[in-house]
Parts: sequence; C-alpha cells; structure tokens
Amino acid sequence: MPEIELEGLGEPVLAQYLAALGIFRAIATQRDPEATLSFRYGVPRITSELDAEAWVEWVMHEWRPSPIASPWNRGAGFHGSSKAVACTDKVKRHGVEMVLATTDPRLDGYRVVLEWLSEKLSAWGYADAPDKEQKARKPELLARLRSEAPDDWLPWLDAATVVEPSADGPPEPKYLALLGSGGNDGRLDLGNNYMLHLCNVVGFQGNLMKRPKGAAAWSTQLLRGLLGQPVEGMLGDTAGQLAPSSRSAPNGVSGTKSFSADEQLNPWLFLWAVEGTLLFAGASTRRLGSHGRARAAFPFHAERVDAGYGTAADVEKGKDELWLPAWDSALTYRETHQLFGEARAQVGRRRASSGLDYARAVGGLAATRGVHRFLRFAIVERAGQSNIAIHVGTFASGKSKPLDRLRRLDPYLQSFRQLANKKNVPARFSSAWRGFEGAVLDVARRGHDPGSITALLAAIGRLRREEAKGLPADTTLRRFVLDDSDGEWLDDADRSDELLVAASLATLSAKAGYGPLASYLWREHSNARLMAREAARLDLLALLEALLDRRLLEHRDPQPGAEPARPMEARAPIGADTLLALQRGDLEDERALDLLWLFSSLDAETIARRIAAPRGGRSPELSRTWMLARLGVEGALPRDGSGRNRWVPTRPALEVVHAYRADNPELLIRRAAHVLRAAAGAARPITPTRLGPRGERRRLAASLALPLSRELLRWFTSELLPSFPSTQSQNASETP
Repeated sequence: MPEIELEGLGEPVLAQYLAALGIFRAIATQRDPEATLSFRYGVPRITSELDAEAWVEWVMHEWRPSPIASPWNRGAGFHGSSKAVACTDKVKRHGVEMVLATTDPRLDGYRVVLEWLSEKLSAWGYADAPDKEQKARKPELLARLRSEAPDDWLPWLDAATVVEPSADGPPEPKYLALLGSGGNDGRLDLGNNYMLHLCNVVGFQGNLMKRPKGAAAWSTQLLRGLLGQPVEGMLGDTAGQLAPSSRSAPNGVSGTKSFSADEQLNPWLFLWAVEGTLLFAGASTRRLGSHGRARAAFPFHAERVDAGYGTAADVEKGKDELWLPAWDSALTYRETHQLFGEARAQVGRRRASSGLDYARAVGGLAATRGVHRFLRFAIVERAGQSNIAIHVGTFASGKSKPLDRLRRLDPYLQSFRQLANKKNVPARFSSAWRGFEGAVLDVARRGHDPGSITALLAAIGRLRREEAKGLPADTTLRRFVLDDSDGEWLDDADRSDELLVAASLATLSAKAGYGPLASYLWREHSNARLMAREAARLDLLALLEALLDRRLLEHRDPQPGAEPARPMEARAPIGADTLLALQRGDLEDERALDLLWLFSSLDAETIARRIAAPRGGRSPELSRTWMLARLGVEGALPRDGSGRNRWVPTRPALEVVHAYRADNPELLIRRAAHVLRAAAGAARPITPTRLGPRGERRRLAASLALPLSRELLRWFTSELLPSFPSTQSQNASETP
C-alpha cells in the first residue's frame, strides 16, 4: 500500500507529534479504516490507500474538519471578546461567525454544533451572566454539555476538560494540560483560532475570509511542507505552547532582528495538532492514594518532575508533563485508540502519578502494545507567563531491572517523597529527592548504562544520609530494607573507584570486637559505636579519619594461636589504582560517600561476592613514608603460608595517624618503625621530609583507613622490611 512519509513532522516537537496523530485520525475515520501509523526512524509514516499527492488533494477538497469550539471560554466567539479578522465585506468576524457564514457541505456538522451551542448558552442564561457567575456555574455548564451536546463535538469536550468532585466543595473542572486551561492557552483560544486558520487555508463555499492572492497554491504548498518540502508564506501567528518555536522570543534569530524574532506558523501544523489532541480523552477515575476521591486522569499525563534535563529548576512554574508513545510497528486507528484509552501506567500495585513513576513504568505498557520509546515533554512557564512544551528526553521502552528493583524500596521512597514535598522542611530533603528523581530518569533514558546505575545507587545513599542527619519533629520514614537479592545492583553498576572504595569499607570485618560499618554510621544501630563526631555530617575524608581512629581504639591483641586482629581488614579490599585515586583527589568524594551510606545496609558477604579482585598490586607513586605509616596501623604483616600463619601480628599505633595529620614525619617514622621492629626487624631508613600541604596531607592521612589487598601489603613489606621472613621468596620473582 502507498505510504505517506511525513518528514516535516519528524522533530521532537509536541505540535508535530500531535499533527501526525491528527492526520492519521482523519484518514482512518473518514477515508481508509485500515490505515496504519508508525514512527519508524523517528518519522511518522501512514500507510493507506492514499499516497502523498492523493492525500493533499483529499485534504483540500474532501476532508471534513472536526467541530472544535470551547463555549465556556470568553474568547471562544460565543460571548465576551474574541480575536476577529477582516472579511471580504470589510467586516471583522471571529471564528464562530466565519464558519456559520459558510455553505460548504463539508462543514454541515460543524455548523450544527455551533448553532446548538449558541442556542443553549442563551437559553441557559450563561452567555450574558457576569464573570463571577459564569465561573461558579462552569461545572454545571460542562455537565449539561456533556449529557446533551451533539456526539460529534464530545471528543473535543472530553479532551479539554472533565469535572471531578472536590475534597470539600462543589465539583471542579479539571483541564488537560495539553490544551491549557480548557482549550485556552493564555489569551489564545484554540477553538477560535482553529476556525480562523481553517477558513484561511481551505476555500470553503461561502467563505468570507479575506485570503491572500493565489490562496489555493499557497495553502497547498504549506500542506506539502508537512511532507518535508520547502515552504514559503508562513503566517505571523503562534501555536502557543504546542510549538514553542512559533512564538516571538528574544534571540530567536540572528542579525538585525536578533532581539525580537518574528512569530512564524504553518497554519496546517496548528490545525492538525488540534485534531490530534482528540485522541486524548479525559475520564474520571479512582487512583490509589487519593483517599477514594475521584480525580481527573488524562492519557499519558503525569505530575511534572523538575529533574532529568539540563534546564530543570524547582522554582519554575508550569503544568503536567507528558509521556507520549512512539512505535515502529504499524498500528491501526483502532489499536492506537485503544493504546491511548489504556494509558494508565502502573508502578507495582499503584497507579503512576508523576513523571518519576512513568520513568519506572513505561516498560510494562510497552510490552503489551509494541511501543518502542516514549517522548517526554515538560509544560513549563517561560518567557513571561507563557506556557511552552519542551522536549526533555526520549526514553526507550522495555523492562529495566535496576528500576524494577526499586519496587522493594517503594514504601520507603514514597514516605521520603511525602517528606520532601512538605512545607517548611529543610531544603536538604527536597534537594536529595530531586537528585534521586534525576538519577531514575537518567537510568530510564540510558538503559543499562553502568555509570547511570551507579549514580542511582549514590542517589539512594544520599536519601539515607539525609535521614541519618535527623528528621523533622513528628516525622517518620518507612523502614529501609535491602536483602541479598539487592546485591544484583552491583552486577549492573560500574567499577568506578568511588564504588570500590564504598564497597570495600562496607565489607570491613566485624570480628575480634570490631563492628560492621553500619554500627559506626547509625545511632539507632543495635551495636552502635560512638565516634568523635556524628558520622552523618562528615565529608568522606573526615569520615575515614573518624572510622580509623575508632577502630584503632577498639584493637585488642589476639589470643595465643588466634589470627591477628586487623583494624582495617575487609572482604573486598582495594588495589593501588583506587588508593591513588583518593590520594590524588581524582575521586568524586560525594558520590563515594553516598554509596558508602547505601552499602552500609547491604550484607558484607553479598558485596564481596560481586566485587572482583582489586586492580594494581604495585605503584611507584606511593611514597615510602606513607607505606611505612600504613604498615604501622595494619595490625599484622603478610607472609607466605596459610591460615593464621599468613600473618605476623603487630600492635597498631594511633600516634602514627596523629603524626601524619600534624605533619610530623620524625615522630611518624619513629613510631611506625617501633611498631614493626618486634615482628619484622629494622625497617630500611627513610629520610624525614615534609608530608605535604594541608589539603594533600589530609587526603594521605585519610587514605590510611582504606582496606588494602594482601598483595599490596606484601609489596610494602618487601620495599621497607628487608629481613621480613617472606622477603627473599618475593624478591626472587618480583622487582620493586
């Protein structure tokens, strides 16, 4: 069958997406019921009995426009003041008068609707009522229109508004964000403008519109512009929020007019976009979490989330956001209509209500209808008080295991969301929640990108860190629970140095009197360990320092025959590359800290099973002074052998750490050498030199707390302790 390739509608612009739907709806309902639509390669394609040229001819001579009118608006042409244009008889008329003046049979149904609406508004005393009375009577008017109006007009009414009960008063009208406030975008009444543009581009019988010279050729060329052909003669008009680029805006063009770009609009784009909105029919439905009260629900609409795109700002006003489906396989109009009618995304057992929920839910809907991706549009208030729909991402559909795992945390996440959205709570909660929203949206957009998944884990850790700092009075959060299966997150995450540092510390040994990592972080832990400062308010370096100090204080000499107690022993130690990343400042400290707080809730064995052997067994960049200090706090020295014979016990000295922080190399070398002398003999002499500037020294001192691999520690001993028992066997096969 012939294919109409709408190359002029291939950009991610809301008006272009809607125009493709409108053209498809018109063909399928008026000409070819077997027509299909797809968005293959991002371009709308309609397969029907019409080819491109036949479609242009059909539109110009046979197409019957849908009756679009919003009688509840003062600018719609039924009452109040409305935009009017000059006619051939030199009289200005608005859209309703213009359409009613025609005699073309293609507008017979349209004229019936307009006459009926005009008659009823007068009979019901609505048209002449004062503004306040009209506002109070609007729910009643909408209900009567819905029950009595001609069927041909109901798709527009249902797409524009629906009446829902209010919590503590009379019913209230709710509007589809796609159509502004009931088919009204600021002062732009979509119904009135639809009729004016319609009479401008189509030469209806009895048409009084003052059209340009060569109107038929001009209109046909503009229509072909939707097929991707060049156009001239754009109108100085706007499509409102549906096509932001049609508005006049500062710096919209270059050159002498750069401070005020002219409005430019293809009227056919506006007409078909309005036609496309008819697929969005509102309905009154019940949602979980709304206390049993009915709420207006429109297809693919969600509460706006100010995250997931570069220009997002939490102070920005606006309306909902849209998650619009695009599919590569051909769907009939019946299938498309059903897709839009079923657009009720689920997150677990609850309905999706926000853009965050949609990001987590798009896979489920796509699996049943063959939708391959979703276009996300945010409707925000910019350029004064103008609403515009901006494209803020394309999301591939399909199940995302990392996002699916969030279902186990959903009770906790929902309670944190409620806390973050409360008034007068510290800004740190809303900031952490916005970071989490952005991370979820990034994973939804990028799929199984390991870096995005690590960022999501860090965002969850940030929620936990803010919780640990303390909650507002009379506020609680649901319990945060992770189990062994949540370790699968680590399988999908990257192996960045930030993750390796956090995972290593989370697997610190809890034997020989030491506690697990969580016991040092959480005051509520059953075996909480006091540290010099509250862990939740420390940066990464300060936390490492406090953790090392506490575990050195907890050190006890081992019982005879027992394996030595090592303060910084861990099941997933790090290698030289990761150690150097922290020392050089190449680590993203905040991310490592957030991951640390999250991993503190995971079982150490679960983490260790999923972390590969550390990278980098040696590095000439490590200073001998630092290596000596590290052996001085290790609690044991590694040697060949197995079991307890693999380690020679030492007594770690906290003074070594204090000397490093105080830039006292003489004391550091003396105390570390004293610790090691009894077990390993004299260390190679090291000339005391300054340990570095304060910031650099602080990183070096904090890095003493990192659990190191046995291979790395053995290299330290071979470099510093020539008489240590395993030195000769190592030197035979390894070079410093």
